[in-house]
This record gives sequence, structure tokens and C-alpha cells, in this order.
Amino acid sequence: MNKDKNILTREKESAECPHCNTLCHWDWLEFGGDYLSYQFHDNDYAKILFAQCKNCEQDVLFYKDILIFPLAKKEKVNTDSFKKYPNALKLLNEAFSIAELSPHSALALAKMCLETLIKEILRENRIRVSTYLENVNALVDENIVDENIKNLVTDVRIIGNQGAPVFDIIDITTPVLSEDVLIVLKIATHITKTITEHEKLKNDLISKM
Repeated sequence: MNKDKNILTREKESAECPHCNTLCHWDWLEFGGDYLSYQFHDNDYAKILFAQCKNCEQDVLFYKDILIFPLAKKEKVNTDSFKKYPNALKLLNEAFSIAELSPHSALALAKMCLETLIKEILRENRIRVSTYLENVNALVDENIVDENIKNLVTDVRIIGNQGAPVFDIIDITTPVLSEDVLIVLKIATHITKTITEHEKLKNDLISKM
């Protein structure tokens, strides 16, 4: 069966629940119709359809053709390699938690996560913390990361600065997507994963000597 046929839209009477993934029948009710309406703009009324899953009893809401509750599930990254970097992990989790609701805010947190991670790695290796670019160069000089990771970290600042430009007011007119947040967080995770793998390989080699 084509799974796309089971994706819930406001027109479907039978599809998978976005909460529990159970295939069930939906009885849609309209809120904001002819009698209950809220005018956002001229001649624009909020047409909200809602229904309740018969399995998990959770509500589902559509505004026009957009699923507004629950928020769409997005790809996540593995955080196991962040165990030694608690401050960066806290920021990473916070960024994930609001990525759909407020991409601008989440992107600012993702940038802070990356910067904090670099500082925590330097402190772990007893390297003096300085400016962002000097910190990244220090990671390369100490063979903690390679030039490829350095390039990723420096290039991703272009994305990160959309959420939190230095010494500037955040420009909320610049379009920011949750995918932008994920890119920054994936790079942070790639750094921790690479370091963890290198340490494991080093320990394996030492144990064989």
C-alpha cells in the first residue's frame, strides 16, 4: 500500500493519526465558519477544521490546508555523542523543541549550541578560549577536527547569523525554515560524533599495543 495515501489532510475521512499513527475514520467539525468566525484580514476568515482520533483521543486541527496541531514531525539527530558537552546538549534540545513553532528563535539557539560546543571541547582539552574563529582554528591546530569540519563550521555561520546576527537586531523578515535549524544542529552533532569515533579508534589501537 502507498503510505502517502494514508497521510492525513483536511479532505480525507480515513487516514493515519499524526499522533499515534493509527489508521482510522475522521469526523471533521468546523470552527470559524459562518456563525463563529474571527476576521484576520479583510474577507479572510479563519476556517479551522478539527477532529479527534478514536484510538488515542488526541485532537487534530487544520487551518485551511495546513496541519497546525500537532506540529509536523521532523527529522531528528542522535544526541548520544553530546554526553560530555551538557551545555551544548541543553541548547540543542531547546532548539529542537521550538524549531517548528519559531524557526528564528530555534536558529539563534542552534548557533549558540555550536559556539558552546566548540568552547566545551576546547575546555575539555585545556585550550584557552578566545574568539569564535580562533577557537575553530585551535581545534584544527590540535588535531581535534580536520579542515573539512572547519570549513563546515565556518560556512554554517552564514545560516546561523540569520537567527542571531552579531551586534544587530534580528531581521524577522528574512525567511528561516526549520530545515535551516536542522543543518546547524547536524553539523554540531557531526563534530561530536567525529571526536567520539576518533577517541574510540585511538583507544582500540592502544589496547592492541
